[in-house]
Amino acid sequence: QHTEMNVAKLLFFAALISLGTTNISLLDPDGEELNIVDLSLSAATYGPLSLVDMDILFQNPRDTQTEGQFTFIVPDRGVISRFAMEVDGVLIEGEIIERKQANEIYLDHIITKSDPALLQNDGGNKYYAKIFPILSKANVRIVLSYSRINPLENFERTVPIPVVIGTISELSLFVYTHDFNGEIPAVRSYNDGINLNYTQVGSARKFEGVFNNITLERGMEVQLKSTGNGTDLYTFETESFVLNAYQPSIEPVDPTANSWVLYIDTSASSGFNWEDRFNALRLFLTNFGVSNLVIDVEVYAFDVKVEKIAALSTTLDTDAVMNKLEERFFLGGTNIENLIDHIASLEDEEANKRFLVISDCIPTLGIESITTLSKKLLSFSNEIFVYSIGILKNTLMSNAISLSGKALSSSESGLTQVDVNLILENLFSPKGYSYSVFDLGAEFYLPKSFANVGTGEELVIIEELSDDDTYSQMIIGEKNRDGEVVDITFEDADIFDLEDFDVLLRREAYAKKLDHLALLQEEDESLRDVRIELSMKHRILIDETAFIVLESEEDYARYNIDRTSRDDVLYVSSNGISLLSVKNDDTEPSNTVEPDSEDEYEADDVENDAMDGDDFQDDANGYNSASSLKTPFRSIISTLGYFFALPFHIVDASFSLAKISDTDINDYAKELSDDPDNVEKHFQYVYALSYTGQFEKAHAASVNWIKVDQINPLAYEYYSKAVYNVEPDSVIRGITSIGEIAPGQPEFLSTAGWTLIRYGFYEDAIDLFERAIALRTTNPNYYRGLGMANLLVGNYKLAYDILNEAIDRDYGVLGDRLGDIKRVLTEERQYVVQRWKHESPDDIDLGSVSKDVNNLQFRVTLSWETYGTDVDIHMLEPNGDECYYSNKNTNTLTLYDDLVQGIGPEVISSSKLIDGTYTLGVKYFSSASFGTSRGIVIITFPQKPERNPVIIPFTLLKTQNNVVGLAELEVDGNDVVVTTPF
Repeated sequence: QHTEMNVAKLLFFAALISLGTTNISLLDPDGEELNIVDLSLSAATYGPLSLVDMDILFQNPRDTQTEGQFTFIVPDRGVISRFAMEVDGVLIEGEIIERKQANEIYLDHIITKSDPALLQNDGGNKYYAKIFPILSKANVRIVLSYSRINPLENFERTVPIPVVIGTISELSLFVYTHDFNGEIPAVRSYNDGINLNYTQVGSARKFEGVFNNITLERGMEVQLKSTGNGTDLYTFETESFVLNAYQPSIEPVDPTANSWVLYIDTSASSGFNWEDRFNALRLFLTNFGVSNLVIDVEVYAFDVKVEKIAALSTTLDTDAVMNKLEERFFLGGTNIENLIDHIASLEDEEANKRFLVISDCIPTLGIESITTLSKKLLSFSNEIFVYSIGILKNTLMSNAISLSGKALSSSESGLTQVDVNLILENLFSPKGYSYSVFDLGAEFYLPKSFANVGTGEELVIIEELSDDDTYSQMIIGEKNRDGEVVDITFEDADIFDLEDFDVLLRREAYAKKLDHLALLQEEDESLRDVRIELSMKHRILIDETAFIVLESEEDYARYNIDRTSRDDVLYVSSNGISLLSVKNDDTEPSNTVEPDSEDEYEADDVENDAMDGDDFQDDANGYNSASSLKTPFRSIISTLGYFFALPFHIVDASFSLAKISDTDINDYAKELSDDPDNVEKHFQYVYALSYTGQFEKAHAASVNWIKVDQINPLAYEYYSKAVYNVEPDSVIRGITSIGEIAPGQPEFLSTAGWTLIRYGFYEDAIDLFERAIALRTTNPNYYRGLGMANLLVGNYKLAYDILNEAIDRDYGVLGDRLGDIKRVLTEERQYVVQRWKHESPDDIDLGSVSKDVNNLQFRVTLSWETYGTDVDIHMLEPNGDECYYSNKNTNTLTLYDDLVQGIGPEVISSSKLIDGTYTLGVKYFSSASFGTSRGIVIITFPQKPERNPVIIPFTLLKTQNNVVGLAELEVDGNDVVVTTPF
């Protein structure tokens, strides 16, 4: 249909480009995949309504238990409404509760009990779950469902069915389609060897099949194609909810030529499956660039900031742009605010200019409010399009940015030449029809408007009618390309009987109501509680809530989770949609046997009792645990079940900064060349290069690591350490990548925040710590980071108030495991006062601040982000005396508390250091099956407030059982020089 396009110049890729970053995965804490044994997929559709069920069986192939990290990327516009896990042979349905409460319960369980699972949002349409424990060789069964509204696009409805990429032992497929409006259903598998049996029973068409040892390379779709013989105006009704749909008759017109400005997202999350993304971008840009409909074009890349990569030209040099993108690579957080400000600066009312943003539109930096950001574009006259390539997407943000244009996306199953042609048709077409929706008698309705509607598209609006007698009549104002307006009403619309699908419309209506309230919540925070209550009652997962699965009904009762007042679970059955009742008195009883109180032990009892200083003997080889101690405690540990398989400390008499030889590095390089996809080998090689100061090599090696391990925060952390010494201006992109790949996981946001402080990016650190606290208020280390960042940027009063709040806060289930946290925070508050007095004495009101006196000369804190694990701080004095958990008081050093179940802070302080060399180290006492541990060590000198803290991020592999040296302190009188490897 591109009459002005020089089709002869189009370059075709013969093969389908798979954007097959798997929608579903289960990894151990070190990023290694667990095996998928069985996968059962079921879908039911009726017109625009659909429900998809996934029943997945994973297996832990290892000889050790582990924590599983489950990731699911729901197709855009999808709404998760079910999460269940099998426990002791019984499928336990999860319940939705407030997100912060869910995280507290999960932490309580991984420390004291077993078998919790927690599912929550991780930015846009990405969700993640933590499952602990997964025993050696054991299976894990997860059931998850999502619903979705599917309007006609290009005369077709598409219901995406996500899959696990790889070989499946057994794959079961079942698709139920209810006859509707003359539409013709089909199932597209996009995979070899999948042919489904087809039957029709009454008004239902069923597709099904079972396949063994099948390899899946792409997702699947249910497609329902309009024949044009049905009604273009119809309604579904249930209770007070109504779905109205209208398919306008819009004649296609010839495309028009425009000037273009392209913005390509190069943030870290855009690098998922980066090779396929590069190929997809090349395919799109090649076709775009050779079109006669492009008058001229300029190209920008954006993530943390916006940077021009191709100047304005009448031709687009695709190879040059791709080379720039490959050189730049996918790094950094996504700052949508900067993007919108840049677009606004280029507005040209006179020019025939259009803007295209190629992005998932998931903001992780700057302003995130959709209302605030969209207001910046209200008066914008040029059209803005958003094109999302791949499976990650923030639909609400995409729609807000493209309000004057259109939000487009590639097929969930991959990108073909046909897909590209359709995208180009939308981009090059003249502005389509626009529609405004009105119903004064409704409680709410969404969407309220549609822009740039073209041929073959359908408008679907959901509303809730008022519960009084107010007259309700929906009117759609249609404005055509000539500016003529016609009102469309639904008085003569066909009303379809929903049958068993009425419960699905009810669920989707509440999902829309939650979207409606989310926009209002940006102006009225009191609506947060309303949204949470609706989310819990109607089983609709939102950003403020989480699904949690507990192992027994007794556990749900213990946490006051009422399962009797919630909607039933929806699932796909052979007859379409069915209901599953989940009530406290109807669920199978748990087989879990609670241990007697005298048999219960906590990890701190084991370590503190076994490691008392009197139980160690000093021999010629240094400190060794007495062999007689191991036997009685071994029997105790064996009664503790899965959690307390703890090794005992064997403490070296001395330790120092590690010595890594060239031979070691060459060995790592050789092992990596033999196994280039081995994540642990990448870490060892990059770590060794960084530790020995070979930063240029470490920079290149860390990029190679990221290419094979795009979702591992460690890869970006070590990239940042290397690039800081090679290209300092690029370090901000590396650090913000940590938060970019896991924007819903506060532990990663915290790690990124501390690293930003280390390199002087205090304002950005404030942003990330605020996000971490918004997700989890019960970790005092997040307040410590936020206070430190504000202190260093000069916000002394705010830093003081933040620490005051932290001192007064109740830390829930973690409270008893934080040691004397009020003492730690009080000392840091006094450090703020001392710096405040030094830097800005005229601004401090001494009458309003604490009079606590901090006489410490030196203070070091250790915190870590792996709950349930044990990391210890060690420090050697110049005379060889060691301060650690079994020797808390030495000549000059004092250890406050030994904290054994995550997360710190452990503190060593001194009122008077002696001359000589102090060595600081950390040891991974117990990984408790959680894999690699990340942490932060902070060194301060309270009597020298003009001196910035020394921040040392560290990483410990679960295989490391020695003390790892992090820093040396050379003391000469009042002068202290700190040396770290990086």
